[in-house]
Amino acid sequence: MDGAVLILGGYGNAGRAIADLLARETGVTMILAGRQLQQAQALAGALSARYGGRRVLARHADAADVVSLRKAFEGVALTYSQWRKRRSQLMPITSICCSRHAGSSTR
Repeated sequence: MDGAVLILGGYGNAGRAIADLLARETGVTMILAGRQLQQAQALAGALSARYGGRRVLARHADAADVVSLRKAFEGVALTYSQWRKRRSQLMPITSICCSRHAGSSTR
């Protein structure tokens, strides 16, 4: 699964749209990840059925749990994430996750 695309929150509105686009337009392996594994699995199954032959997987990932993030990042080449800090404020978490994945500190 080397080179997979990880979409954190992949079953949310933005993640779902990106996952659908990638499944329709590319042949990349995708991993939909989030705190609700069942939701990620349901969307992964639906996308795989709709775009037969595409590899769409699901993983549990919680941004507050470093161990779950490490597991989610296994075999990942690219990550997309959009995390809401507050309703009116979006805070990108991609750089934080990539730094953790690379083994560096974000401090």
